[in-house]
Amino acid sequence: MARTRVSTGQIVGNLVFDGNVGITVPRGNTANRNPNPNQGEIRYNTDLNVMEIYNGSAWGSMGPFPFATVEYFRGDGTTYEFLLANNVTNANDIIVTNNGVQQRAGLDFRIIDNNILSFTEEDSTQNPPIDGAEINVRGFSPITSASIPAGSITLNELAFSDGSAGQFLTTDGNGNLSFGNVTFPSNYVVGGDVSGTTDNIQIRANTIGITELKVSDGQIGQVLATDGNGNLSFITVTGGTGGGGSATNFFDLTGQIAYSQIPNSIITIEKLDVVDGNPGDILSTDGSGNLSFVSPNNISTTDNLTEGSNNLYFTNARADARADLRIGSADISDLNNVNATTPSTGQALVYNGVSGQWEAGSVASSQNLFATFTANSGSTTANTTADTLNVIGGTDISTSISGDTLTITYTGAGGSSVNSFETISIAGQSSVVADTSSDTLTLVGGSGLTITTNNLTDTITFSVDNANKFTSVVSDNGTVTPSTPNSSITIAGGTGIGTIVSGSTLTINNDAPKWLTISSDSGSTTANTTTDTLTIAGGTGISTAVVGDTLTINNSTALNNFSTISVSGQGDVVADQTADTLTIVAGSNITITTDPSSDAITINASAGSGGSGTVTSALAGRIAYYANTGTTVAGTSTGLTWNNGTNTLTLQNLNLTGTTGNITSTGTITADTIDANIIQSTSSGVPTFESGSDIVFTAPGEIRVNNSKITLVGDPISQQDAANKRYVDSVAFGHFNITADDSTLRTVRGQETISILGGTNVTTSSDAEGNITINASVSGANAFGSIVVAGQTTVSADTSSDSLTLVAGTNVTLTTNASTDTITINAASGASNLNELTDVSITSPETGQMLVYNGTNWVQANGPTYRYEFSAVDANDYQVGGPGLTGTPNDPDLYFRKGNTYYLDNTATGGAHPLLIKTTPGTGTGNQYTTGVSGSANGVVIFEVPMNAPATLYYQCQFHIGMVGTINIS
Repeated sequence: MARTRVSTGQIVGNLVFDGNVGITVPRGNTANRNPNPNQGEIRYNTDLNVMEIYNGSAWGSMGPFPFATVEYFRGDGTTYEFLLANNVTNANDIIVTNNGVQQRAGLDFRIIDNNILSFTEEDSTQNPPIDGAEINVRGFSPITSASIPAGSITLNELAFSDGSAGQFLTTDGNGNLSFGNVTFPSNYVVGGDVSGTTDNIQIRANTIGITELKVSDGQIGQVLATDGNGNLSFITVTGGTGGGGSATNFFDLTGQIAYSQIPNSIITIEKLDVVDGNPGDILSTDGSGNLSFVSPNNISTTDNLTEGSNNLYFTNARADARADLRIGSADISDLNNVNATTPSTGQALVYNGVSGQWEAGSVASSQNLFATFTANSGSTTANTTADTLNVIGGTDISTSISGDTLTITYTGAGGSSVNSFETISIAGQSSVVADTSSDTLTLVGGSGLTITTNNLTDTITFSVDNANKFTSVVSDNGTVTPSTPNSSITIAGGTGIGTIVSGSTLTINNDAPKWLTISSDSGSTTANTTTDTLTIAGGTGISTAVVGDTLTINNSTALNNFSTISVSGQGDVVADQTADTLTIVAGSNITITTDPSSDAITINASAGSGGSGTVTSALAGRIAYYANTGTTVAGTSTGLTWNNGTNTLTLQNLNLTGTTGNITSTGTITADTIDANIIQSTSSGVPTFESGSDIVFTAPGEIRVNNSKITLVGDPISQQDAANKRYVDSVAFGHFNITADDSTLRTVRGQETISILGGTNVTTSSDAEGNITINASVSGANAFGSIVVAGQTTVSADTSSDSLTLVAGTNVTLTTNASTDTITINAASGASNLNELTDVSITSPETGQMLVYNGTNWVQANGPTYRYEFSAVDANDYQVGGPGLTGTPNDPDLYFRKGNTYYLDNTATGGAHPLLIKTTPGTGTGNQYTTGVSGSANGVVIFEVPMNAPATLYYQCQFHIGMVGTINIS
């Protein structure tokens, strides 16, 4: 493949390399560095295995950074163990966060087999992260040793100037190095494997081995020999006649021969200084160095030989016994290389290289020490137990020692004095806080975003990918997704909707009429245009008025209402104006509920000890009444029932007594007998009296028709029948009697006139047909148009003939008296003591106890109780409200007193943040304080503080470390 060379100026800035594999930069060892590098020059150093760059004065590493690792996992609600890609020897070497909350090693998680992250708490409770939880594992490999490759340190890396030829690198004892002349002393003492002085060096005994000789090791059985020319070597003795200057035969060897140098099977009778014996003889010594074969005295076994001072023939048992005897009586000083004369307590055996003996002596320290320190270049070994190692800072490095702490500080550019952000905040997001001084902030590109770094210019570039401008647009009917980055979306108005685009603004207008269709009780109308006008006109008795944006519809017709409300034994309540409001207030043991939709007021007697009496069970639809004098209310018979669904009261007989008794109805009154002073109708129609049989008017006096006439009278059949005019004209008329409310009987004879006159607030009129109309003349009378009950919705009359229905609620009876226009409201019998109430649970109360609501019932308590409500908007803090707190602060300190009871209501968190009381803060279920604690961690926690409670406790979310507060107890 052809190569193209370029010269200076032919490559412009922003050079881009296509492809996805990579590029190769110049590489070589430290010695191959450019002797005249340019600032910014980069290369790969094969000695250091790093990318390096020349900063203008020295070469420096560009990476890699082998001491930090990051792994991510996501919880599923059940998995509590995660396999790590990097081995972790110590759980304290990693930082683990669960949804941003840092977990504690050994308490919230542990490391199993060096590569399994297990969310197992200190009490062995397995606590899997919730579904969707983000788990972040950051590992830091501690630097336990470092080395500098050979040849990588030059004068450029040293913090001092070059010296002259022949000078040595020396220290002044204060941590400063320099080149200087060194004068060596004469006849100084030497040590190690030699002793004496430089003028008289002696080699210590037993210090010369094969490694110290200029010879290669031989094989077992070979001997060390010289060739007479100063060369040593190991040779094999193979036999010969001896003599001469070289050793070639075993018998020519003199001096000591090691056992290992004697080959197997080499020693025979011929090679021993002994005369051969008879078969069966044994080789014996006379103790004077003479060997001979002797007869075994016909002994068939050697096991019976007696052990003496000279014949030490051992069986296995004898050898074991003698060894035990000698070991039991042995002393350490019996060893030939140990001198343990008069040792002291605490001394140890220390080897003396001069004497070659182990001697009793003191040890400088019993702790483990490093005898040798190794750096990137070179190493040093302590010469004595009190030797000193100097740690000296190099370029841009300073060292200091305070107490037992050695501090190594980087003083160059970007060191500890540089300004840095500890916290990174983004509006609307949780802040990211550095956990350590060497923490790493990782920027992750989201969808459509690419992040590029440049370590040469210290820049980070955020680029928006050429992505689609929108992913999809969803309407009430259908979805559209762009096919290219430049796809357009058209927003078209539907029926009654118009769209306008002006500049960068899209305006959607409602072009439909302001009102579409208006329906009334009779008929409807639809707007023809967007500006059509709807006219609201008042009908009979109705007037309308528009003021500003308010339409007022008034009832101009006189209302039939009670202007006065009377309660037996109480003062009357009188309406002051036509729109006056009557407010019904619930008294003791009474609750009042209104229903505007049904124009109903329900009056209930609440349970309590203030009422008396009992209610007897009755059938549905019956009305309760007092059957006898007393406190018992019974149900009526079948002759008096009430149908609430049809608002119908059914009775056999109705007797209205008193000075005024009225029955008012806009419908039909059905009865067998009506006994009343006045029967009248105020409706605009023709009142009709219907009967399946005769209508009988029974009166001791006259029945009068005031200034009117009775028409359609049939021809009489008997003398008691009324006669029509035709009959009267043709038949002689005698007389008839008529009476009124005063029950005075009047006789009307022929040709007499009957006048029907209106009384107080009553007017009468007649028409050409002789019809007589009796009207109530009261107009604009004071009446209550609205009924108001404190704390309830107001009930207002909808029409002039609207009815207000009072409904008896629980433990309430209503009694009406039409003759006196009264309604009696009675509370049925209630509870006579607290335990009879359904929501009160008391057992043997004692003096000074009080009632406390526990969420289900009212129960007795010995001391004061307080209630705090807990809520949470995230997994960072509790919001707490209650006594002594202003608003709902985050994780406030709480102050409890011994003997008091505290209700901690945690139901608002919905079970996501179980509330525990602990002796020390931290997630999980460990370290709980349970004395006096009851209830539910996801509901109401009840804490009756015992007298021996500690001064400080903590309320803590089981899952989130930040949701914690202090409980101070006094």
